[in-house]
Amino acid sequence: MKTRVGNILAAIGICLVAVGLLQAGGDSAATTKAARLIQKEQKLIAFFAHPTGKLQTLQLVETKNIDGGFILTYQFNYKHPFGDFYSKIDFRFDGDGNYRTASPRASSGLTDAFDSANVVISWAKEELLKNPEFRDNKVVRDLIERADAKGLLGFMLKKSASSL
Repeated sequence: MKTRVGNILAAIGICLVAVGLLQAGGDSAATTKAARLIQKEQKLIAFFAHPTGKLQTLQLVETKNIDGGFILTYQFNYKHPFGDFYSKIDFRFDGDGNYRTASPRASSGLTDAFDSANVVISWAKEELLKNPEFRDNKVVRDLIERADAKGLLGFMLKKSASSL
């Protein structure tokens, strides 16, 4: 029952996002595809952005058309022992709704999005590279070596998008 209610709420959320995107003037198929990716991977994104916070809510706050694509800006609202905070992240997509990059826009937290995850990756890189899946994939290995949380997130989002 709990899973069914969660699925219904997720579907309603995706519909509301799609309506908002259409009102903002975006291409419905591309923006809906992009919004579905962010909705589907919101917990993963939230973790990479702020690994010590607990995601409470996610909200689309802006859609902006740019040359060759569009940007969806989401606000991630977190609960944290040191106080609740938010982080806004710009997700850039091409005209077909394919993920390109993520950039921190603003945060009320102690650090900007992705900064803490970079530190965690740098501390854990030796352990991470013991995993043959990570070690044997040159792209992933290089991202871990550089402690690039945004790059690792991008790799994972692109992989996830292929299954949408």
